[in-house]
Amino acid sequence: MATMPMRIMSDAELNKFEILRDVDHERMPVRAAAQVLGLSERQVWRLLKAYRLRGADGLISRKRGRPSNHKTPDDVRLSAMALVKARYADFEPTLAAEKLGELHDLHISRETPRAWMVADGLWQTRKKPSRPGLSAALPARLPRRAGADRPAGASGGVQAIWAIFAAADNDYWRKARRDLVFLTPRGAALRCCDARA
Repeated sequence: MATMPMRIMSDAELNKFEILRDVDHERMPVRAAAQVLGLSERQVWRLLKAYRLRGADGLISRKRGRPSNHKTPDDVRLSAMALVKARYADFEPTLAAEKLGELHDLHISRETPRAWMVADGLWQTRKKPSRPGLSAALPARLPRRAGADRPAGASGGVQAIWAIFAAADNDYWRKARRDLVFLTPRGAALRCCDARA
């Protein structure tokens, strides 16, 4: 018994397959399929033609598994990394890229040698220090204020910020007579002022 070759389809390609199957069996018009897929009717007709000729294989991207057209050739990578290891091992990737371009006529982007140097163990990426979030700044128990003191409509993250403000020494805000503006998790601006100022 002959086995069929296995093809891998992405979720988008599988979705196209199901919709085009419905179009092919006349359960869905081309215009509706174009709207669902977010394509023009002409593109749907092109995909339908490929589906009818080659089946599901016609919908699978033919670029899959092939190297990018923008990939730096392997021989350029090997010669560049040989130079970096021999002469510029202690340089930062940006300076190494500049030296490769100036002295050796190897003009590559400054990020390319960074990735190569990380892969070869010549450079370690510097991770940005993490900033403690609200949870790290909050004490275990915050004093609760009456609902009237909290801004109207405050919920979620805004309540946590308001609780920090309530627990903190807020003389600065009283002296400056400033209004507080909080952003809610959904992006709405919430303005409140300290009534005791």
